[in-house]
Amino acid sequence: MKKMLLGLAAATTLFVACKSDKAVDLKFRLPQDEVVRYTTDMKQTINQTVMGSAMTVQQDVVFGMIYKVLSVQGDNRTVEVSYDRIAMETDAMGQHIKYDSRDSVGSNPQLAILNGMIGKPFQMTVSATGQVLQVSGFDAVLNGMTGNPNDPGAAAARQQFEQMFSDEAVKQMLAQSTYIYPEKTVKPGDTWTKTHTSNMGPIAMEINNTYKLESANDKTAKVSLNATIVGKTATGNGAIQGMTVDMKGKQSGTLTLEIATGILQKMDLTQDIDGNMEMQGMKVPMKIKSVSTTTGERAK
Repeated sequence: MKKMLLGLAAATTLFVACKSDKAVDLKFRLPQDEVVRYTTDMKQTINQTVMGSAMTVQQDVVFGMIYKVLSVQGDNRTVEVSYDRIAMETDAMGQHIKYDSRDSVGSNPQLAILNGMIGKPFQMTVSATGQVLQVSGFDAVLNGMTGNPNDPGAAAARQQFEQMFSDEAVKQMLAQSTYIYPEKTVKPGDTWTKTHTSNMGPIAMEINNTYKLESANDKTAKVSLNATIVGKTATGNGAIQGMTVDMKGKQSGTLTLEIATGILQKMDLTQDIDGNMEMQGMKVPMKIKSVSTTTGERAK
């Protein structure tokens, strides 16, 4: 019994020793030539009422992206980014649409234009705090979306994706998983805030994030996240003339970061948004619930 108690005491001491109350410096500082694969899987349910009729849209979207650090200039990194997988599955109004760049069987032919985005590199410049300062070369990715020139559905889909994937929209999308690092060193219990805008078609979502360092050891940091969301009418690409948006919501989640490099090893997020869209005097109540997981690992 004495040996068992001594063993438990030693294990407890080791566990406590592994945790640290020291300040940690969380930054995006992948070294040159580092290659990381990020995969995001988002499941989303949209409930809306149109002219008294309830409608539900269910979506499952997967993005796989490869990051390769091309150069380091002071605190900034130039990163080559390319999609290595795009998959989506949608159920709406009795229709089922499926696409997976890794499996052409059963994929919607109108979405086959997305195949042209796979493996086409573009570049982003990222600061130490994860701010995406610049995106360049994404026009070459869009130019790969040729599709069937005789298919009007494919042409319409390309136009829609060109609006979705403007340089600014891509910056916003990338920032969701990079603009997460504090301006200074933090200890367990410390908090920091980040605000960014993410456009969802005609909706501009302003997300005010509060991060908290929950714990850290020699290798990784555990961070919690809580956010408030305000949905407003989008401008520019994706905007619909005469449409107004008034939505609010919240977001919560957890992150695991590699301290030495800032690699986002895992991020789990839950998002709940509700409000109204109005166009030509018709108000459409809407509720959006999203659950997503992003994982990052060094590419082999």
